[in-house]
Amino acid sequence: MAKIKATELQYQEVFEQKLVEANSNLKRDRVRVSIKQTGNSLQLRATLPLKPDDYNCSGKGRKQYDLSLGIPANLEGLKTAIEESYELGKLIARHTFVWNEKYLGIRIKEKNRIKTIGELLDKFEDNYYKTRQRTITSQNTFANYISVIKRNFSLTNLASKNNFESVINSCKGIKKRVNCRIVCFYQNL
Repeated sequence: MAKIKATELQYQEVFEQKLVEANSNLKRDRVRVSIKQTGNSLQLRATLPLKPDDYNCSGKGRKQYDLSLGIPANLEGLKTAIEESYELGKLIARHTFVWNEKYLGIRIKEKNRIKTIGELLDKFEDNYYKTRQRTITSQNTFANYISVIKRNFSLTNLASKNNFESVINSCKGIKKRVNCRIVCFYQNL
């Protein structure tokens, strides 16, 4: 067991040395990207144009970002990170960098995908019962919410904020509006 830990420690020291060497080579080559280790993955750090829907409080059009490309923190991953750093550095130097799915990440891609109201309705029950126990009262309340949704929303419409707001504003009666707003709250719109 001690031998395994000693081997792992030696491997980690070699990795950290290679990481420092890689960053110094990037700096020497004037590539405006560095590599940093966060947990068990490697990230690229660079000053880039602002992401879509992001802002910089100083008013500049650029900001420093850590890009996580899913690169593992090992020697093979370090080789990949070095290649990606040079590629990103070329884009920055040529002023051709554009935020795309690769740099934004998978989570952003899924978050930005607009779903239909019917798709959200399938997840609504799970979201609803995450915060409360399943009792007769909560089941009746949930059934009321579902009936409000089915009466007021077309399940094939896109679940955009504008669609929800237009339906809420067209609802007559305070109780219907409150129910619609509660449903929208649970859908995180």
